Amino acid sequence: MRLFCPVGGTGGGPTSAHFPDRLWRYFLDSIGRSIGRVVVIATPSKLAGIKISMPELIKNYAELGKRLGVSFVVAEEEQIAESDIEECSDALCISCGNTAAALQVWRQIGFDDKIKKWYRAGVPITGYSAGFIVFFDWASTDSVPGPFGCTYGIMPCMGVISGGAVPHMDTQTMRIHDAQVAMSKMPAGTKALALPEDCMAIFRDEELREVVSCNRLESPLWLTAEDEIKISCRFLDV
Repeated sequence: MRLFCPVGGTGGGPTSAHFPDRLWRYFLDSIGRSIGRVVVIATPSKLAGIKISMPELIKNYAELGKRLGVSFVVAEEEQIAESDIEECSDALCISCGNTAAALQVWRQIGFDDKIKKWYRAGVPITGYSAGFIVFFDWASTDSVPGPFGCTYGIMPCMGVISGGAVPHMDTQTMRIHDAQVAMSKMPAGTKALALPEDCMAIFRDEELREVVSCNRLESPLWLTAEDEIKISCRFLDV
Protein backbone atom coordinates (compact mmCIF):
# COMPACT_ATOMS: atom_id res chain seq x y z
CA MET A 1 0.00 0.00 0.00
CA ARG A 2 1.28 3.46 -0.93
CA LEU A 3 1.53 6.01 1.89
CA PHE A 4 1.81 9.79 1.63
CA CYS A 5 1.46 11.91 4.79
CA PRO A 6 1.81 15.64 4.04
CA VAL A 7 1.89 18.41 6.66
CA GLY A 8 0.57 21.94 6.05
CA GLY A 9 3.66 23.61 7.50
CA THR A 10 5.92 23.73 10.53
CA GLY A 11 4.21 26.22 12.78
CA GLY A 12 5.87 29.18 11.14
CA GLY A 13 9.31 28.04 12.25
CA PRO A 14 12.61 28.63 10.42
CA THR A 15 13.52 26.73 7.29
CA SER A 16 15.66 24.38 9.33
CA ALA A 17 12.73 23.41 11.59
CA HIS A 18 10.79 20.16 11.27
CA PHE A 19 7.18 19.49 12.22
CA PRO A 20 6.29 18.25 15.74
CA ASP A 21 7.65 14.97 17.09
CA ARG A 22 4.10 13.70 17.69
CA LEU A 23 3.30 13.95 13.99
CA TRP A 24 6.58 12.23 13.13
CA ARG A 25 5.67 9.40 15.47
CA TYR A 26 2.26 9.13 13.87
CA PHE A 27 3.81 8.96 10.40
CA LEU A 28 6.25 6.26 11.47
CA ASP A 29 3.50 4.29 13.23
CA SER A 30 1.33 4.55 10.10
CA ILE A 31 3.99 2.76 8.08
CA GLY A 32 3.32 -0.43 10.02
CA ARG A 33 6.85 -1.75 9.94
CA SER A 34 10.22 -0.94 11.42
CA ILE A 35 11.95 2.09 9.89
CA GLY A 36 15.67 2.58 10.38
CA ARG A 37 16.42 5.54 8.09
CA VAL A 38 14.58 8.52 6.67
CA VAL A 39 16.08 10.53 3.81
CA VAL A 40 15.27 14.27 3.98
CA ILE A 41 15.43 16.11 0.66
CA ALA A 42 16.57 19.63 1.51
CA THR A 43 16.69 21.10 -2.00
CA PRO A 44 13.40 23.04 -2.04
CA SER A 45 14.79 25.23 0.73
CA LYS A 46 18.13 25.63 -1.01
CA LEU A 47 16.47 26.60 -4.28
CA ALA A 48 14.28 29.20 -2.56
CA GLY A 49 17.31 31.46 -2.28
CA ILE A 50 17.03 31.23 1.49
CA LYS A 51 20.35 31.15 3.29
CA ILE A 52 19.53 27.82 4.86
CA SER A 53 22.03 26.54 7.38
CA MET A 54 22.69 22.96 6.34
CA PRO A 55 24.64 22.28 9.57
CA GLU A 56 21.64 23.50 11.60
CA LEU A 57 19.25 21.41 9.50
CA ILE A 58 21.41 18.33 9.94
CA LYS A 59 21.72 19.01 13.69
CA ASN A 60 17.96 19.41 14.14
CA TYR A 61 17.20 16.15 12.33
CA ALA A 62 19.96 14.33 14.20
CA GLU A 63 18.36 15.38 17.49
CA LEU A 64 14.94 14.36 16.19
CA GLY A 65 16.35 10.98 15.19
CA LYS A 66 17.64 10.36 18.71
CA ARG A 67 14.20 11.08 20.13
CA LEU A 68 12.42 8.88 17.59
CA GLY A 69 14.96 6.08 17.38
CA VAL A 70 15.58 6.45 13.64
CA SER A 71 18.42 7.83 11.52
CA PHE A 72 17.85 10.92 9.35
CA VAL A 73 20.01 11.52 6.28
CA VAL A 74 19.75 15.11 5.02
CA ALA A 75 20.57 15.13 1.31
CA GLU A 76 20.36 17.21 -1.84
CA GLU A 77 19.00 15.74 -5.06
CA GLU A 78 22.44 15.59 -6.65
CA GLN A 79 23.51 13.13 -3.95
CA ILE A 80 20.71 10.62 -4.51
CA ALA A 81 19.37 11.22 -8.04
CA GLU A 82 21.44 8.37 -9.42
CA SER A 83 20.98 6.00 -6.48
CA ASP A 84 19.04 2.75 -6.64
CA ILE A 85 15.66 2.55 -4.96
CA GLU A 86 17.10 0.19 -2.37
CA GLU A 87 19.26 3.04 -1.08
CA CYS A 88 16.15 5.01 -0.13
CA SER A 89 13.89 2.15 0.82
CA ASP A 90 12.86 3.14 4.35
CA ALA A 91 11.08 6.50 4.09
CA LEU A 92 11.40 9.91 2.45
CA CYS A 93 10.70 13.46 3.63
CA ILE A 94 10.53 16.47 1.29
CA SER A 95 11.27 19.80 2.98
CA CYS A 96 9.81 23.28 2.56
CA GLY A 97 10.97 25.91 0.08
CA ASN A 98 10.41 27.10 -3.48
CA THR A 99 8.12 24.62 -5.24
CA ALA A 100 8.55 26.08 -8.72
CA ALA A 101 12.35 26.13 -8.54
CA ALA A 102 12.52 22.63 -7.09
CA LEU A 103 10.25 21.14 -9.76
CA GLN A 104 12.18 22.88 -12.52
CA VAL A 105 15.45 21.35 -11.37
CA TRP A 106 13.91 17.95 -10.61
CA ARG A 107 12.35 17.74 -14.09
CA GLN A 108 15.64 18.63 -15.74
CA ILE A 109 17.41 15.69 -14.09
CA GLY A 110 14.44 13.32 -13.83
CA PHE A 111 14.33 13.48 -10.06
CA ASP A 112 10.54 13.93 -9.99
CA ASP A 113 10.24 10.59 -11.80
CA LYS A 114 12.62 9.09 -9.24
CA ILE A 115 10.36 10.22 -6.39
CA LYS A 116 7.31 8.78 -8.18
CA LYS A 117 9.16 5.51 -8.69
CA TRP A 118 10.00 5.26 -4.99
CA TYR A 119 6.41 6.09 -4.09
CA ARG A 120 4.92 3.50 -6.45
CA ALA A 121 7.33 0.91 -5.06
CA GLY A 122 5.98 1.49 -1.56
CA VAL A 123 8.45 3.97 -0.03
CA PRO A 124 6.44 5.94 2.60
CA ILE A 125 6.70 9.68 1.98
CA THR A 126 5.99 12.73 4.09
CA GLY A 127 6.63 16.40 3.39
CA TYR A 128 5.74 19.86 4.63
CA SER A 129 4.85 23.10 2.87
CA ALA A 130 6.45 22.63 -0.57
CA GLY A 131 6.85 18.97 0.30
CA PHE A 132 3.08 18.80 0.87
CA ILE A 133 1.83 20.57 -2.24
CA VAL A 134 4.31 19.15 -4.77
CA PHE A 135 2.43 15.82 -4.92
CA PHE A 136 -0.90 17.27 -6.12
CA ASP A 137 -2.23 18.19 -9.58
CA TRP A 138 -1.83 21.87 -8.74
CA ALA A 139 -1.07 24.02 -5.72
CA SER A 140 -1.33 27.43 -4.13
CA THR A 141 2.17 28.86 -3.92
CA ASP A 142 4.18 32.01 -3.40
CA SER A 143 6.70 30.63 -5.90
CA VAL A 144 4.79 32.17 -8.84
CA PRO A 145 2.88 35.47 -9.11
CA GLY A 146 -0.78 35.52 -8.15
CA PRO A 147 -3.35 36.04 -10.94
CA PHE A 148 -6.26 38.47 -10.85
CA GLY A 149 -4.51 40.69 -8.30
CA CYS A 150 -3.99 37.84 -5.83
CA THR A 151 -0.98 37.44 -3.55
CA TYR A 152 -0.59 33.68 -4.12
CA GLY A 153 -0.40 32.04 -7.50
CA ILE A 154 -1.16 28.51 -8.58
CA MET A 155 1.05 26.11 -10.49
CA PRO A 156 0.88 22.55 -11.85
CA CYS A 157 2.74 20.01 -9.73
CA MET A 158 3.56 16.28 -9.90
CA GLY A 159 -0.01 15.02 -10.21
CA VAL A 160 0.30 12.03 -7.90
CA ILE A 161 -2.73 13.11 -5.83
CA SER A 162 -5.82 14.49 -7.62
CA GLY A 163 -6.96 18.05 -7.01
CA GLY A 164 -5.26 21.05 -5.49
CA ALA A 165 -3.27 21.74 -2.33
CA VAL A 166 -3.20 24.84 -0.12
CA PRO A 167 -0.54 25.04 2.64
CA HIS A 168 -0.25 27.45 5.60
CA MET A 169 -3.99 28.21 5.48
CA ASP A 170 -3.99 29.56 9.04
CA THR A 171 -0.85 31.70 9.08
CA GLN A 172 -1.07 33.11 5.54
CA THR A 173 -4.60 34.44 5.61
CA MET A 174 -5.02 35.18 1.88
CA ARG A 175 -4.28 31.58 0.88
CA ILE A 176 -7.90 30.42 0.95
CA HIS A 177 -9.27 33.51 -0.79
CA ASP A 178 -6.66 33.40 -3.55
CA ALA A 179 -7.11 29.68 -4.12
CA GLN A 180 -10.88 30.12 -4.45
CA VAL A 181 -10.39 32.96 -6.94
CA ALA A 182 -8.22 30.63 -9.03
CA MET A 183 -10.70 27.76 -8.72
CA SER A 184 -13.50 30.01 -9.99
CA LYS A 185 -11.70 29.85 -13.36
CA MET A 186 -11.36 26.04 -13.25
CA PRO A 187 -13.88 23.35 -14.26
CA ALA A 188 -16.88 22.84 -11.97
CA GLY A 189 -16.18 20.38 -9.16
CA THR A 190 -12.55 21.38 -8.72
CA LYS A 191 -11.48 21.04 -5.10
CA ALA A 192 -8.36 21.56 -3.02
CA LEU A 193 -7.10 20.27 0.32
CA ALA A 194 -6.17 23.12 2.66
CA LEU A 195 -4.02 22.24 5.68
CA PRO A 196 -3.01 24.48 8.58
CA GLU A 197 0.39 24.39 10.24
CA ASP A 198 1.27 21.22 12.17
CA CYS A 199 -1.61 19.26 10.59
CA MET A 200 -1.01 15.95 8.78
CA ALA A 201 -3.17 14.22 6.17
CA ILE A 202 -2.84 10.46 5.70
CA PHE A 203 -3.25 9.27 2.11
CA ARG A 204 -3.24 5.55 1.35
CA ASP A 205 -3.22 4.63 -2.33
CA GLU A 206 -3.97 8.28 -3.16
CA GLU A 207 -7.14 8.37 -1.02
CA LEU A 208 -7.45 10.59 2.04
CA ARG A 209 -8.09 8.26 4.98
CA GLU A 210 -7.50 10.45 8.04
CA VAL A 211 -6.30 13.84 9.27
CA VAL A 212 -4.45 14.35 12.56
CA SER A 213 -3.19 17.59 14.03
CA CYS A 214 -1.22 19.23 16.82
CA ASN A 215 -2.92 22.53 15.94
CA ARG A 216 -6.17 22.99 17.89
CA LEU A 217 -6.87 26.47 16.51
CA GLU A 218 -7.70 25.58 12.90
CA SER A 219 -9.42 22.68 11.12
CA PRO A 220 -8.34 21.40 7.69
CA LEU A 221 -10.69 22.15 4.80
CA TRP A 222 -11.85 20.91 1.44
CA LEU A 223 -12.10 24.03 -0.71
CA THR A 224 -14.22 24.64 -3.76
CA ALA A 225 -14.66 27.95 -5.55
CA GLU A 226 -17.67 28.70 -3.33
CA ASP A 227 -17.34 26.63 -0.18
CA GLU A 228 -15.08 25.82 2.77
CA ILE A 229 -15.93 22.34 4.07
CA LYS A 230 -14.39 21.31 7.40
CA ILE A 231 -12.67 17.94 7.47
CA SER A 232 -12.97 15.74 10.53
CA CYS A 233 -9.66 15.91 12.37
CA ARG A 234 -8.21 14.05 15.36
CA PHE A 235 -6.10 16.20 17.65
CA LEU A 236 -2.90 14.79 19.11
CA ASP A 237 -0.95 15.87 22.16
CA VAL A 238 2.27 17.65 21.19
